[in-house]
Amino acid sequence: MNERLKRIELVAAVAFALLQPIMACGQTAQDIVNQMLATYRSVQSLQLVGNAETYTVTGNKVTIIANSSRIIWQPPNHLLLVLQNPIAGSTTIASDGSQVIVYYGLHSLYRRYPAPSTPQALYGLLSGEARVIEPIPDNLLLALEGALPPNIGSLTLVGSEKLNGSDCSVVKGSLKMIHQNAGAVLKMWIDKQTHLLMKISLKLPPAPVKVLIPQKNHHYLTQTVSQRSIIREWVVSDQINQPIPSKTFDLKLPKGAILQTY
Repeated sequence: MNERLKRIELVAAVAFALLQPIMACGQTAQDIVNQMLATYRSVQSLQLVGNAETYTVTGNKVTIIANSSRIIWQPPNHLLLVLQNPIAGSTTIASDGSQVIVYYGLHSLYRRYPAPSTPQALYGLLSGEARVIEPIPDNLLLALEGALPPNIGSLTLVGSEKLNGSDCSVVKGSLKMIHQNAGAVLKMWIDKQTHLLMKISLKLPPAPVKVLIPQKNHHYLTQTVSQRSIIREWVVSDQINQPIPSKTFDLKLPKGAILQTY
């Protein structure tokens, strides 16, 4: 009887061991996204650089614009964000906890705002009144908001992929566009070890697009495109959750910079 029990226990132990990988891989897309969001909500500091490519298709013409960005973030309201755009030039956003400065390098213009006290309010300022970032899901949105936009749904896990040496879960979803019947197709590459977003692709439906003409202040050209895709990829610093010197967020404006008062 004891031998029989031992055999049963041994079989059960072996079966449990064999099932562990299956159980570990049993995460749903929502589980993976929730784990990612929890990581961003608990982060004490974050440093990363990223590259973005926007593909705009108009008829048979494909236009590619490559942008780069650098983010240094320390909750609740310390931020250094440097954006490089071949058309609009460089834009630097610095929040030292008391004020937010947005500096446009192409024209040496800057704006100044009181620093919001919460990350969510800071994101609202940058995507709303200041209009310096697009309100689409990326590392900055996740770090400041700690949540996906409510117009993202239908999350599904479509597989795994190695990206820059990291094993990533690939999650697909839909993003409902405001005032449009068609939605955007969203894909996220989430690092399995750090649970951070490493890459995102966004395929937008045909729509009128406003393109900035920098040589004419505040003038826009509107065109209808047949397809538009945005791909963003980030390299996350190893110095996650490390203290950042306060002087990092102190932006020194160049001599002769002009304050915009509107």
